[in-house]
Amino acid sequence: VNRTEALQEAGLVTSMLDGIPLDLPVFFDTEFTGDYPKGRCDGLTIAQRIEIIRAFSYVIENSGYEAGLYASESFVKTELDYNSVSDLTVWIASYTENNALPDFEDRFDIWQFTDNGRIPGVNGNVDINVVF
Repeated sequence: VNRTEALQEAGLVTSMLDGIPLDLPVFFDTEFTGDYPKGRCDGLTIAQRIEIIRAFSYVIENSGYEAGLYASESFVKTELDYNSVSDLTVWIASYTENNALPDFEDRFDIWQFTDNGRIPGVNGNVDINVVF
């Protein structure tokens, strides 16, 4: 919910990774909780969210990793200032009719297009993504 917690969490992530090379960035997932509006982060302002994302990303990048942001398309449009995070790898979730590309004006690098995917050997639905 604040810069201090973001720095601590990013520090924990990088210590757990311990230099292991990754194919994809370390993503910061920001969204409303399933218990909205009671979640700790549900009432944050755009400025607070950006400060938290920037702090997390700073530690990740200074540890030799690439940082990214994951959120739903609508969340990015309404709860974030895209220009403040556009230097990150951007992963949006947007479930469109017939899996048509989202109507998202800004750049995105990964698109989660369904949460109803099926993969042999996995019980239940899974998210499916496209990396551009």
